[in-house]
Amino acid sequence: MVVQRGYERLVLFVDGERRGDVLSHNGQSWGRLPLTEVYKDSDQEVTGTTLTDDVDLTVNLQANSRYWFRLSLFLTNDGATEGAKFALSGTVGITTLKAQISLYDDTLNSLAAFARVTALASAVGGGASVGDNYASIEGAIETSTPGTFLLQFAQNAAGASLGVHCQVGSSMVVRKLRLA
Repeated sequence: MVVQRGYERLVLFVDGERRGDVLSHNGQSWGRLPLTEVYKDSDQEVTGTTLTDDVDLTVNLQANSRYWFRLSLFLTNDGATEGAKFALSGTVGITTLKAQISLYDDTLNSLAAFARVTALASAVGGGASVGDNYASIEGAIETSTPGTFLLQFAQNAAGASLGVHCQVGSSMVVRKLRLA
């Protein structure tokens, strides 16, 4: 249990799997807040500029629902000019989507790409140095039909056989929001 400023956050487990949190304040429960957390447990390499589905960072979303999400992506680039690009994709039907995609070049200590996306399969990318890099994607989605919601990634520019890797430790967190 985590206690902060008079609020308690209790983690709910069902059959050994984390299913969400229950918030309470002064003993009054505010109900379950569904939370899905996905952890990337193996590296995945993509060579080429065709967006490829990440094999780990995918979730199923319900119809007529609202969600907040955040992806934290640890990357490596094998070549200096390839960089990386990202898109949100899946089979889920959307009413609205707003997300901010940020790509950080750890070698140059700079922001290589920063853009808002409002549709699935809208790629954002930029050049990044050889070595370690980081990207974050945060936003909200309102669904119309159920389906999968996932990350796609690729090289931003073609580069021989040099790849971009999404590494172990990358993660996706999705929280269902209450409809107003």
